[in-house]
Amino acid sequence: MSRVKSFAVLFLGSLSISIILLILSRIILSGDDHVVNTGFSFGLGNYVLATTLSIISLCIIFHLIIVSTNFEKAVSLELIFIGGLSNLLERLLYGGIVDYWNFIDLWYFNISDLFISVGVFSYFFFNIYYFGNLRSKI
Repeated sequence: MSRVKSFAVLFLGSLSISIILLILSRIILSGDDHVVNTGFSFGLGNYVLATTLSIISLCIIFHLIIVSTNFEKAVSLELIFIGGLSNLLERLLYGGIVDYWNFIDLWYFNISDLFISVGVFSYFFFNIYYFGNLRSKI
C-alpha cells in the first residue's frame, strides 16, 4: 500500500472511531450524569483558546504520525490523535467536551481522555524505556 493510501486509511479510521465516540457522547447527553467542559482540563481556559490549540495540536500530531518511522510510536501518536479529534468534534458540535465518568468525585473524564492518556503514557514509555538508554537502568 502506498504511503498516501496508508495515511488516508489512518485518517479515515481515526475519524470513524471519533464519530463512534461522538455518538456515545450524544447518547450520554440525554442523561443527567455528565459535565460539558468548554475549556481545558478542570474547566481552565475558554472555548476559543481551547479549540484553536486543539486544532494546532492535532495538526502537529498528525505530522508526527506521518514522519514516524517506528510502529509503536506511531500507534501511540494515533491514540492521542483519535482522542484529540473526538474531543475537537465534541467541542465543535456541543460547545464543549462531554465528560461522563466521575472519578471518585474529583473530576469527570471520557473515553477520549483515556485514549489521550494511554497514548501519551505509551509514547513516553517507548521513547524513554524501550528505545532509550534507560532500559539497562530500570
